Amino acid sequence: ATAPFTSSSDILNAYNEIKNHKNCQVVFPIVEFNFPIQRAIKLSDDGCLGMFQPNHLLTRSQDLEKAYHDAGQFYWGTSKAFTDEESFAKYGSDETEKLHYAPQVVVKPRSAEEISKLLILSNQHLIHVTPRGAGTGLTGGALPHLGGLVISMERFNTILEIDERNLQVTTEPGVITEVLQNAVKEKGLFYPPDPASKGSCFIGGNISENSGGPKAVKYGVVKDYVLNLEIVLPTGEIIWTGSNVLKNATGYNLTQLIVGSEGTLGIVTKIVLRL
Repeated sequence: ATAPFTSSSDILNAYNEIKNHKNCQVVFPIVEFNFPIQRAIKLSDDGCLGMFQPNHLLTRSQDLEKAYHDAGQFYWGTSKAFTDEESFAKYGSDETEKLHYAPQVVVKPRSAEEISKLLILSNQHLIHVTPRGAGTGLTGGALPHLGGLVISMERFNTILEIDERNLQVTTEPGVITEVLQNAVKEKGLFYPPDPASKGSCFIGGNISENSGGPKAVKYGVVKDYVLNLEIVLPTGEIIWTGSNVLKNATGYNLTQLIVGSEGTLGIVTKIVLRL
């Protein structure tokens, strides 16, 4: 049976009604996004309630079929969201072997505020979220292995400021690493980390993976050059992790906590690097 549920209380009510039936599934769309997202709960053989995340879209009620198949491209604010099979194929894999896990929606926001709203709703409705950079990683960091929502950072592609006096650059995470290196080189400055995929990987992905490269032996890896990060927390708060100085001994070192965390602690939206 399929029914439109919009809250966790609806799920619990359904569970109470069907708890004596085994192997039942409840499918519901989250309508607050202005485009449908599906998740499911399943009752196991022992009657326990557990989460079930398919690799492909579940069977949907007739009134949602047209929304999924005809939509192709949605807009949520100024975000772009996609539910077509081509997007699922592209954003369900990276360079990690031949693994593929189809998400249920791919969203391409353009501001931290948009990401904040997405994460607030996802957190409220327990929707799995996978941040994604360029998808060039080899460790599976961008794989949506639990389905749900993929947030692609490809539209965050602007170098915001090159501070020649303080030897710093402020950039968005979707800037290609080599593009950033060339931009500061034109100013007579140098950003050393050079991962093998520098011509296609994003600087945000370098932060998430703490990338290195051949120059790491002499100059160090990405963590040695990150001064400050603007991140969106899973609960939707937008914070800066540090300050734009070489030494900051105030409070916890949240900047280095985020570097290498593969998007599990928050989504980076601005980056300040030393040169």
